[in-house]
Amino acid sequence: MATTERPANVGILAMEWYAPQTYVAQTSLEEQDGCGGKYVVGLGQEAMAFVDDREDIGSRKAPAATTLDAFDHCVFHAPYNKLVQKGFARLALGDDVLAGRVADPPAADWCAAGAAPYEASLADRGLDAALRKASAGAYDAKVAPATLIPKQIGNTYTASVFAGLLSLVADRGDALAGKRVLLFSYGSGSVATMYAFKGREADDAKFALGETRRVADVPARLAARAPCSAAHFARACDVRVERYGKPGYAPTGAAETDGAAPVPLAADAFALAAVDDKHIRSYVAPAN
Repeated sequence: MATTERPANVGILAMEWYAPQTYVAQTSLEEQDGCGGKYVVGLGQEAMAFVDDREDIGSRKAPAATTLDAFDHCVFHAPYNKLVQKGFARLALGDDVLAGRVADPPAADWCAAGAAPYEASLADRGLDAALRKASAGAYDAKVAPATLIPKQIGNTYTASVFAGLLSLVADRGDALAGKRVLLFSYGSGSVATMYAFKGREADDAKFALGETRRVADVPARLAARAPCSAAHFARACDVRVERYGKPGYAPTGAAETDGAAPVPLAADAFALAAVDDKHIRSYVAPAN
């Protein structure tokens, strides 16, 4: 018999996340590459996570089994943070055009870049800067709370928008109850997904937003990572290249550059133990 009663506990009931235990500050890479400001200012990034040869795609897969005014928060796919800022600014412009608050394209007295044909406006750096400045207040309130993890670990591709969502939960916790959240996920092709949901108070305390915030412990877990030099990062990449497709080795970690012991992996991380002579990989499960 059909019923109109809404099912309980449908939606995102809990969230888990993982980041490698090592990262390289963007300032360190800027110093190595001789491009001061390019990554921190140019891309809006702060740090980038990386792994050594003990972790690979198999180890990471092992544990896995409207208008802006209508939303309290927005979460974007984030290859790098500056793109999020640009995307939000452009959506804000679209809202203003639809609402009749500004002409399409904007008039000269609205932004320093002045009016421009639509196609030309897409590559107009002056207009881009003006739009980001005009929408900065709304960005700080709606978007910035969802940017912590992507800014700290870099581009996670498909996981990016959900890393942003967890960042928002980590920032707001139970205060998200009753708030409307817009998620916008897109790739480099022609497909994109935009959808919305509303935070709700959970019937079961273990599914509460505040409990997800507590368990995820995002700021503390990010702070517990080990900062590494750009040289260490480069060596970790070199080891990957050297061993790609080769059989018969056991990973050791990419600490050779520093002469120090490898940084301990996270307690809940699966790790690559060995690749045998037939290219068969074996993994070590977390102790817990």
